[in-house]
Amino acid sequence: MEDRAEAEREMDGAMWSEEFIEVPHVSNRGLKHQDPLSLEAFFLDELSREIGYETDEDALIEELPSEREHVRKCDIYYEETIPQMTDEEFRTNFRVDRETLASMVDILGEREGNPTGAGLVPTPREKQLLLTLFYLGSTLSFRKVATQFEMSMSTAWEFVDEIIERLTNLKELFIRLPVGPQMLSTVESFRKVAGVKGVLGAVADCHIPIRKPMYEPNKFANCKGFFSFHMMTVCDASNRLTDVYVGSPGSLHESEVLDGSPLAKQLANDAFPRPPGDKKHYYNQLLTDTVDVSRRALSVLKARFRRLSFVDTKSVKKAVMLTCAACVLHNMCLSLEDKWAEELVEEEADPTTTEDEDQTHLRGNG
Repeated sequence: MEDRAEAEREMDGAMWSEEFIEVPHVSNRGLKHQDPLSLEAFFLDELSREIGYETDEDALIEELPSEREHVRKCDIYYEETIPQMTDEEFRTNFRVDRETLASMVDILGEREGNPTGAGLVPTPREKQLLLTLFYLGSTLSFRKVATQFEMSMSTAWEFVDEIIERLTNLKELFIRLPVGPQMLSTVESFRKVAGVKGVLGAVADCHIPIRKPMYEPNKFANCKGFFSFHMMTVCDASNRLTDVYVGSPGSLHESEVLDGSPLAKQLANDAFPRPPGDKKHYYNQLLTDTVDVSRRALSVLKARFRRLSFVDTKSVKKAVMLTCAACVLHNMCLSLEDKWAEELVEEEADPTTTEDEDQTHLRGNG
C-alpha cells in the first residue's frame, strides 16, 4: 500500500512539473454573488493583464475602422468622384447641368434636421437630389444605384422618397394651365407650328410600364400585354407640361382616361376647334402636326428620365408619385433654360428591361 501511494505521488508530481503555468493571484473580494459568466470574464481579464495579451474583444475593436474613416468612405463618390466629372459626364449621369442642380437645391431648400437621428449632421440636400436624379435618369436596378452612392438600400430609398415627396408638393407651382396674358402667347406659339388658331394645349397619353401590382393587378394589365398605368399630359408649343393626370389603370382606353380626368370637367364642347367646311382633310393634317408637339414633349421627358420606360416597383402609389416628380423636374429644367437636345431623344426601352446595357452611368470610386 505504501509503495502504491508513493508511486501515485511521483506520477502526480511529474505531470505538474512538465508544463507548469503560474496562475496570477486575484482577490476574491466582491465575487461571492457573481454569476459564473462574470467570474470567467473577471479571471480572463486578470489573466490578460498579467501575461500582457489583449482579449479577443479588444483586438476586434482595434481592427474596426473609426467612425470618421467610415463616414469618409461613404462620401468618396459624392465628395471626390462627382466633382472630378467633366460637364458632359455630369449631365450624362444626372441629366441636368451643374447650374441647374444648384438652382434646384435652392428651390427645394436645405434639410433643417436629420429625421433618422437626433444630433447627427443631416445629409446635404444636394447629395439627396443627385441620388434621385441618377435613379430617374437610368434604368439600373436600385441596388446598383445605392451601391454607386455607397449607401444601404434602406437609406437610399429614404432619400429618394423624401425628394419625390417634396417635388410632388410643387406640382401645382410648376405644372399649370396658362391664364391671362400667358394664354395669348400660348395660342400664338401654336399658331406658328402649323397655322391652327385657338389652340391652348396639345393632349397626349402614354403608358408607364410597372411591375405586376400587389393589389388588383388585372386592372393594370393593358392590351399590349404588360402592366401599366396611364400618363395623360397637356403641353404648350415649347414642350412645357401644363397639365398632368397620372395613375389611371392600363386596362382603360385613353378616351376613358380623358373623360375621367379633371381636365374634362374644365373643358366645354365648343372649346375644341372645328374643321372649316370642305377643308376637313387639310385641317386634320394641320391638327396632326400640332398634336405632334405633345408627343415630342413626352419623348423628351422619357429621354431625360429613362426610369419612366419601366418603373420597377409593385407599389402603384410610389410609381405614380415618381412619375409626377419627373414631370415637375421636366418643367423645372425648362424654367431654368436647361433643355434636353432633340438629338438626345432615345427609343423607349423594353418594358421588361430593368438593367441599363449602357454602363456609361457607372463610374469608379477611385
